[in-house]
Amino acid sequence: MEKPIYIGLSGLAGTGKDTFYEQLKFRLNKNLYRVKRYSLGDCLKNDVKKWCIDKYSIDPTNCSREEKNFIRPFLVSHAGIMRAMSKGKYWINALQKKINSEKEQVDVAVITDIRYNEYEYDEVNWIKEDLNGILVHLRRYYIEYNVSGIPSTKYIMPINEDEKKNDPAVKGVSDLSIDIYDVGEKKDDIKQEMDEKVSEFFGWYENEREENGWKSLTQN
Repeated sequence: MEKPIYIGLSGLAGTGKDTFYEQLKFRLNKNLYRVKRYSLGDCLKNDVKKWCIDKYSIDPTNCSREEKNFIRPFLVSHAGIMRAMSKGKYWINALQKKINSEKEQVDVAVITDIRYNEYEYDEVNWIKEDLNGILVHLRRYYIEYNVSGIPSTKYIMPINEDEKKNDPAVKGVSDLSIDIYDVGEKKDDIKQEMDEKVSEFFGWYENEREENGWKSLTQN
């Protein structure tokens, strides 16, 4: 059996990575591909689930936004400690085990939260070298008008210093960068924008696949 096609999504929090994934999955399912979402952050939440329930009565895998905000400092701290102790490998190894156990049931595996290119062996290296996958970086932008009515393009900002430091290092080595327009909160507008961006991805992929020996995503 052929191994899955691996796609890593990167970008700042709030960029729309999960929404992009959902539209990508919809299109790939129409082409009869079996698609699965994977997340390094899910490994983190499962790793501390028992602790958070015992100490805070909060299940990080199923909690409200308010509850998530309460435990966020702990999640960030634990994630960073384990990354530092393993030089970037801890969460990768945890997710790789899950991927290995399911790869026979998956045609396209999408990892929705590639954030680091800090250590020699890190998330970018894992996606591009170990998995021979594709790294797509997403940016979300909006149009701002000054007092004279002249428009300018603005991109959403990192939510913390960790994102500010690491996102440019990941973007710089991505295979494709896609800018997503902030259309607001209307579901139809969001779906249309994401569908256009997924079409942009498919167009790029089909142009590149023959040179790189990739399997087609439009014909299964």
